[in-house]
Amino acid sequence: MAKVKQLFFTPILMVLVMVLASAIVPFTIDNQEYVLTDSEQASSSSRVTGNESALVWGYSSTYTAGSTVYANISASYLDSNTIYTLEWGARDQMGGYYRIANSVNITNVTSYSTSHSWSTINSTNSSQQNLWNSTWKIEFSLTTSNITLFSNQTTMFVVGSRGTLILYPSSSTYATWSSITSSVYAINCYYNVDKRLEYEWTSPNGSIILSGGQNFTGTTKYLTSPLPSSATGTPGTYTHTGRLYQQGTLIKTVSTNAYVVAPGTGYEIVYLSSQPSSYMAGDTVSANITAINLNPNTTYTLEWEGVSPAYGGISSNPAGSVNITNVTWYTVSHSWSTVNASNTTQQILYNNSWRIQANLYASNLTLATNQTTTFAVGTGGMLSVSTPASTYLTGSSFYPSIYATGCFYDVDNGIEYRWIDPNGIVLLSSVQNFTGTSQSLGFNVPSSSTSTTGVYTLVVKLFQQGSLIVQNSVNVNIISTPGTGAEMVYANVQYSTYIVGSTVWSDISATNLDPNTNYTLEWAPIPVSWSGFYYWYATDSISITNVSNYSASYSWLTSNSGNSNTLAADTWKIYAELSSSTILLSSGMSNNFTIQNSTSQPFDIDVNAYGGIGTTGFNTLHVYNAVVGETYRVYMNITNSNGYTIDSNDFQWTAQQSNFSWNQYWNGLSPDNYCVNAFVYSINSSIPHYDTDSDCFQMTAPPPVNNTLSVGVNAYGSVGTTGSSTLHAWDATVGETHWVNQSLTDVNGYVLDNFGFYWTANQSNMSWSYSWTGLSPGNYCVQGYVVSLNSSNGDSDTDCFQITSPPTPPSIFVYAAANSAPNSASGVIYASSGQASTLYNVNWTLYYSSGSLIDYGMMPYYGGGLNTSWSLNWTGLLPGLYCLEANIFLNISLIDSDSQCFTIQNVPITGTINVSLPSYTYTENDPFVVAIYAGNLNPSTLYTVTWNLIDQNVVIPTYSGLYNFSGMTYDYSAQTFSGLSHGSYWIGADLWDSSGNLVDSHNFTFIVAPAAISGCTDPLATNFNINATVDDGSCVYPPPSTNTPPVCSINIGSINSNSTTLSYSHQLQLPAGNHYIITSCIDLDGDAMMLTMTNSSASLTASGTGNVSVGMWVNVPTNFTGSVIISVSWTDGNHLSSSILDIQIIGGATGGNSSGNSGGSGSSGGGGGSLPGFTGLLTVASLAGIAILRPKRRD
Repeated sequence: MAKVKQLFFTPILMVLVMVLASAIVPFTIDNQEYVLTDSEQASSSSRVTGNESALVWGYSSTYTAGSTVYANISASYLDSNTIYTLEWGARDQMGGYYRIANSVNITNVTSYSTSHSWSTINSTNSSQQNLWNSTWKIEFSLTTSNITLFSNQTTMFVVGSRGTLILYPSSSTYATWSSITSSVYAINCYYNVDKRLEYEWTSPNGSIILSGGQNFTGTTKYLTSPLPSSATGTPGTYTHTGRLYQQGTLIKTVSTNAYVVAPGTGYEIVYLSSQPSSYMAGDTVSANITAINLNPNTTYTLEWEGVSPAYGGISSNPAGSVNITNVTWYTVSHSWSTVNASNTTQQILYNNSWRIQANLYASNLTLATNQTTTFAVGTGGMLSVSTPASTYLTGSSFYPSIYATGCFYDVDNGIEYRWIDPNGIVLLSSVQNFTGTSQSLGFNVPSSSTSTTGVYTLVVKLFQQGSLIVQNSVNVNIISTPGTGAEMVYANVQYSTYIVGSTVWSDISATNLDPNTNYTLEWAPIPVSWSGFYYWYATDSISITNVSNYSASYSWLTSNSGNSNTLAADTWKIYAELSSSTILLSSGMSNNFTIQNSTSQPFDIDVNAYGGIGTTGFNTLHVYNAVVGETYRVYMNITNSNGYTIDSNDFQWTAQQSNFSWNQYWNGLSPDNYCVNAFVYSINSSIPHYDTDSDCFQMTAPPPVNNTLSVGVNAYGSVGTTGSSTLHAWDATVGETHWVNQSLTDVNGYVLDNFGFYWTANQSNMSWSYSWTGLSPGNYCVQGYVVSLNSSNGDSDTDCFQITSPPTPPSIFVYAAANSAPNSASGVIYASSGQASTLYNVNWTLYYSSGSLIDYGMMPYYGGGLNTSWSLNWTGLLPGLYCLEANIFLNISLIDSDSQCFTIQNVPITGTINVSLPSYTYTENDPFVVAIYAGNLNPSTLYTVTWNLIDQNVVIPTYSGLYNFSGMTYDYSAQTFSGLSHGSYWIGADLWDSSGNLVDSHNFTFIVAPAAISGCTDPLATNFNINATVDDGSCVYPPPSTNTPPVCSINIGSINSNSTTLSYSHQLQLPAGNHYIITSCIDLDGDAMMLTMTNSSASLTASGTGNVSVGMWVNVPTNFTGSVIISVSWTDGNHLSSSILDIQIIGGATGGNSSGNSGGSGSSGGGGGSLPGFTGLLTVASLAGIAILRPKRRD
């Protein structure tokens, strides 16, 4: 080839150098400007001083609206030969308004002083600056020759006042002992001015009971001023006052009143009859509403309505209402229809959850309120279930989603799911309870639950109060892995940058396909900003079968904004997926490429040249950011080491896209160093643009023809399922085409996979790497060979490797349960297995059935060592369903998870109440004490005890009351009653919990007897007074009859002695021991007789016709000295007689028969020892057929 001088290319390069040289010549600018210092300015202007100053003084910090603002303005250190201008004016600090009030020219003096005044009328005036209500500063300046020498401003001063004061709430009515939430708010104040906001509460008598305040400088201030309940115990008008001060002066005062009243008893309670948990649509809902502890002199309003558990509150048009007065308690009944419709005249409890609420009002105050528990009318709820896909591979793990919506609030709802294999065996199941209107549930279907092929079913059920109301299901097809298991997808684009208007081409290919499998190849351009995208939509797809490899090319147009057919200016990548039976087998994406506006990047070219062994060189010329539609001249030449052009290529190119490239081969080259030079420039652009580039390479002599091709294989195993190999080829003949192949075999030589292609050698040494995926544990070999198709050169090599099983992944197990102690639970988290010395993270959460997070934590776990467990404990849990969930992660990848749920039961509120009185009978007007006992209490519950004294079913408010307490298992209260008139009463006490539920009740009935009445109390007297309670000795008896009086005898004895008959009046001595005394009477007339025997503590009466007997035991203690008096009286209706027995007890006496006469006067007293008494504690025994009363022992 003839060598040609660079006649064309060299002049062009010289022009470029000249242009570039001119482009970097520095520019110099001389505008003859110079900045003078103050002293230089003074010198240049012939001024003597350079330290002139000005000052404003004599003004105040505050002015009232309508007053005049005075200020003195002066300038000093002036040069008498200089003409100055002194200006001043006021600037509104709130709105920024400024106006020059005045100015004066000064000369021939060294100082100057003047004064100025401003009106503060709250308006503006075109001829004079007025300082309206605001904050101001006076600004002033001293200038000469348009040069400012000095400027400043005064401190701020205030004109007038500003601020709005708001009190909350406005006048309202409250009950005694109510807390009143209140606040005071100042707005629209002057900024940066000292202010103070104060509040004050005064009682009905005018005394201050609460006050406070705070300083501020902003435009607003808010203070809370709540009045506690302890301050509102007295009815009357309480006054809430707010005051706003500006610079110490009161500028605003606002007051509101709170009217505190004491309607009713203060102990009113409203009760509602309990409701069943549910009703069928069409049923009737009935409720009894009762109000107790009412004041008969108060007019009440009782309202009731069905309300939503989620919101509550009775509407302005309640379902029922009644006014109550002149009673102490009141009961009313109401019924609701549940027909699922609306009615303007009656409240309908349609299908939903409800509570019945009742409010008791008086004097526009709510005195008592209560609600029933929530009940359901009909059923409500929808259920949806879905899985991310309908088909999965065996051993897959995925998360189904379950959603329950439209459920009834505050009603026990539950979601149950079951994962059922193709044989109908339930592999997974769980129940999650909730009380909200909706609930979502997601769970993991682990790989162990998809181990076999077939159709699995996820069945989900929605329960309301234990009844199934909705059921749904979804089928999932589990299949074995389609295809080869080694499919690969690739996507490539030609350039990294494109100009708007050009076309983007991409090559999408799939390799290692199974010809017997149906594949779907999908692809789409994805903006890079979608990093981590979860959803994408394929713009194109194609079905593939009967091939082992597939490739396709696709193009997209570009535009500035983009649309459904073009790509917008942005950074993109091409994403492709290969699937079969909806199973994703492989995915791939191209490198990022950018689509730019045609003017966004400069025109650029790049040359890459390659030499080698032989006679042929090669280069690629790249063009970037070309203007689509313009025509360019493309010139390339190749020069040798001496700089001579030995070949060239020159052509024109009209840009159809902004980026393009050409491959150029240079043949017949001798061994030498070469350079490829390229020059591309536009020939029809309104803005000419061009670029140049060069790249060099070396050519070496080709090897001898008889060189020997050699091949080497290096294969590598791993832990897991993927191996790799690298095939090296050395000493290949450049320019020859070769068949390159790698085969994967098992230890028996069976080919498991194969990868081959054609290679035209442009260099003698080359290597290729390949990955072998989807391998099971075992030994494998890779055989590689390279064979020339143009000569007999060829070689092969083999290398083997081993695939080992990955370590058992870590697993997590959770146990959680409620404890026997109320409101507490415990849990244990177990971690096991995992790769040795690998750090995993275990995190756990305890959450409520509503999804609310209760507690959480995180712990490290090292795999491969001892199994680890962590114990957890919780207290103070509210009743409900809880779940403990634990997850184990490696970095951010979830490895395993487990959860367990448990229920904290609602511990019933316990407690008993008892009322105790010393006696069953009292005298009217006498005081007595009633004891109220509360026991078996829960210390964590707030209780209320109420008591009422009831006379003939009417509550006596004076003897009723209540008190609260908590933190105790036992409580006692004593109430003193007095002033009761005679009659029958009962006192009732009730124990309530903090929710107004009755825990226990008890009552006690007693009698109040009338006061003492004097008169004859003997029924045998002719003037017997049946109402008399005290005998005054006025009894009158009829004359004696001729009837024969009864004959009576008294006998005394003991178990070990004979009976002794005594006279009607006798004194005797008894030894220690048990003795009986029997009185027997015989009436010869056969009259009905009444016989009474009385001691100091008891009386026993017997009656009979013709004869009667009565007796008792006497127990005499050892070492007792004293006496016991026993009286005996009898009558037959005509005759009355009695006897006194004076039993003397001698100290030291012992048991034995005692029948001697009296040994003493019968006076009581004596030495030590116990006092005598009657055996038995108020029991009755039989002695010789006679009823004997054994009275209570007395001291």
